[in-house]
Amino acid sequence: MEGSSTGPEEARGGDEVLLKQRHQVFVTLFVCLDAIVVACACMVAWGVRRLMIEHAWPGLTVDTGAWHWVREPLALFAVPIALLMFYAFGLYKPRRDRGLAAEQWQIVRASLATIVMLIVALWALGTESFGGWTDGRVLDIGGVIFDAGRLQIGVLTLAMPVMLGAERLAFRVALRTLRARGWNLRHVAVIGTGRLGRITCRTLDSNV
Repeated sequence: MEGSSTGPEEARGGDEVLLKQRHQVFVTLFVCLDAIVVACACMVAWGVRRLMIEHAWPGLTVDTGAWHWVREPLALFAVPIALLMFYAFGLYKPRRDRGLAAEQWQIVRASLATIVMLIVALWALGTESFGGWTDGRVLDIGGVIFDAGRLQIGVLTLAMPVMLGAERLAFRVALRTLRARGWNLRHVAVIGTGRLGRITCRTLDSNV
């Protein structure tokens, strides 16, 4: 029986496949977490609006308005738009070699782009049908008048980047803690002690 050996090219190809699969696992996890956080931010914004404008909550039965709980928080639109914006702003790419501040800034930019696209979508589809902003009552905060729509969108503009930033920061800190304990590491060998080798080692050490 003839033996078979694995050449360096085949081994390298297998490592690349493994790394891509591991990256896809983290991307899937990030997408799920981001979707949950965006939905929670939408519920927070809707809750603030309901408490400060309508001072009431819609019923939970079909006859009394359970549909309000589905459409008024705007999560049906905000979640897919946010995920698309996160992808467009490169927030699902590997970021081991980038600082936390850069990621937080991208989150702010992606969140603001999400709000803009959400406003455009609501304008096109009708704010009364999906936002439920039919109540004529307003809220005066320091001389600034907020109706239901402005208050909800305003709170969402603040809540989304804050909550998403906290989620990503907690996840990155947890990953770095695991890597400091020897888990989720990728092992490399740097050949030589020249200038390029020292720079490579310093770069790898600073991005563990």
